[in-house]
Parts: sequence; structure tokens; C-alpha cells
Amino acid sequence: MEMNLADMLSYADIHDLSRIATTYECECNGHSKNELIQSILSTALRKEIFEKHVESLRIEDVRFLNSLLFDSRNAFSLEELTARVQQSRFSKEADEGWNPRDMIIKFKQRGWLFNGYSQQTKYLYHVPHDLKKKFRDVLMNQFKQDMAYSGEPNVYRDEQMLIVDDIFHFLKYISLQQEIPLTADGTMYKRQQQQIYERLSVQEDMVQKGVWRFGYGRMFKEYPNRFSLIYDYCYYHHLIAENHQGLVLTQEGRARVEENRKENISHVYRFWLRLYKNPIPNVHVIAN
Repeated sequence: MEMNLADMLSYADIHDLSRIATTYECECNGHSKNELIQSILSTALRKEIFEKHVESLRIEDVRFLNSLLFDSRNAFSLEELTARVQQSRFSKEADEGWNPRDMIIKFKQRGWLFNGYSQQTKYLYHVPHDLKKKFRDVLMNQFKQDMAYSGEPNVYRDEQMLIVDDIFHFLKYISLQQEIPLTADGTMYKRQQQQIYERLSVQEDMVQKGVWRFGYGRMFKEYPNRFSLIYDYCYYHHLIAENHQGLVLTQEGRARVEENRKENISHVYRFWLRLYKNPIPNVHVIAN
């Protein structure tokens, strides 16, 4: 059940209300729950004050906030929030004075996170429904102000359904070879790689050693960006298998080739989202 800030304040205890009131420097009778609620509503929702608090957030705070705003669910456990705070940090090095729960406490003290009011939800945390749109509006305005505009690209590539064609081409190549030998570290030899790349709709060069690249996956360091996605998709969907002899088709992979059956593009897209949710923390919630 979605509730607005006023609803959540009415269920909060007087100690939580006092902490929120202190954050917004409300002047009211701290012993009156009704006065605390009215004072918080009149202050925290004021446009200039709300914007000031959002604009003062650090980038890690914004990343954490985005993970909540673009999630369709209404309730989060403390463990999940803690994991999201940790994922929002750029530096993963140990920091003796840092505690992920400090950010959760800060959001609670600003009236941006509340515990549930029922026996079933009291250990879950909720974002007031009416604040979600306010957050999005302020963050969008910030984004617009910081945006650097440039001209349109000279060309751009829309693959349409080519990646499912190339997954099939890869499986077909393995079926013709029966088996592809692998090096000691489990990668294909350059000759086989080159033969495969020549069959694909989108041409890629082999990975050069020592060159910095952005990406993720089992074979990203060994294969170029797009093909590493194709390879990982086939591996995790049990279409190919690596054994001591080499790379082979599984029974399912062989059935794909024999039946001339191609992948569902939505399955490939969902696999990409799962694969990149760690290096791009908010990609799955933004995409949804």
C-alpha cells in the first residue's frame, strides 16, 4: 500500500518526529504530535527547502536515492538498503569511520524513509509516495542544468535483431567444427576467433593485451565487447560447454542449430541487464 508523507508521519512515533523536526529546524511544541506533524509538513515540503536538501546530497547519496525511486516495489528490508548503500559507493576500500547505516539514518531523519506501521511491515522501509515525484523533478532539473549539449552524431547503429542472428552463427560454426580447441586458460585460439568474427553481422577486432576496456562478464577480458556478451549468453544458457577437450555444443545448443531456432531478443536483453547490474548499479531499475 502506497502512502504519502502525511500518512507516514501520522504513524511515526514522537521520537522519530522530533528528529525530523530538528533536521528541518521546525519551531513547534515538541511534545505535541499533531504540532510536530503540521510543522514538518509545512517546512519539509516547501519547494526551496526540499530542493536545498536534495541538491546538497553527495553523488553516493543520489545513487542510493535513484535505486529507490526507480524501483517498482514499495518496501525494502534493512539488509537490502544496506547492500544498496554499499553498492552506491565509488570507493570500495575499507573506511574505518564509514557505516552504511549512517546514510539510512540520514534519510530517516529527513523524512525520506519510514518504517512500516503494521506487524508485517514494521521491519521494512518505505519512501513516501508523494515525495517520489518531487525527487524526480528536482534531480531532473539538476541533470538538465549540468548537461553539456553537443551536436547529433554523424552516424549511429541500430542492430535491430542482428545479435540473435549472430548467436545462431556462433552456434552454427561450432556445429560445423564439432569441437573447438581451447588454450590452457580456456580461450579460443586466434585463428578460430577470427573465423567466427568474420561470420558475424557486426565486425569486431580481437582484444589487444593491456588495453583498458569497460565491460563485464566471464570472457570480457579475452573477447571483444559484443562477442563476449554472445559467448556468455550461450554459456549461461547451456548452449555451449567447455571441457578438457575444447568448446562444444550442448544437446540444447545442437537442437537450436538443427531446428534453425533463434533466440528471443527479450531474453538476450534481460541477460545483458543481469550481467551489467554490478558495474552499472542502477541499470536494472532505470531500464524497468
